Amino acid sequence: MTSSTSTVNCADGFLKLRAMKNPDTSIDKVPYLTGGIQTRKKLFFRYGKVEVRAKFSNGQGLWPAM
Repeated sequence: MTSSTSTVNCADGFLKLRAMKNPDTSIDKVPYLTGGIQTRKKLFFRYGKVEVRAKFSNGQGLWPAM
């Protein structure tokens, strides 16, 4: 995951995470940049559920983790 805002967008109630080829490997050596969020210790509940609906495009090296 990267801290770049070009890989994360939130609009109209949807969170969109994007994977893209790294345009500048002099700063970060990884070939691809991916958007993501971390929710650890940010949501606590005793009853109920968290529902996620996700759509993934086909691509080399994509690994969905939820």
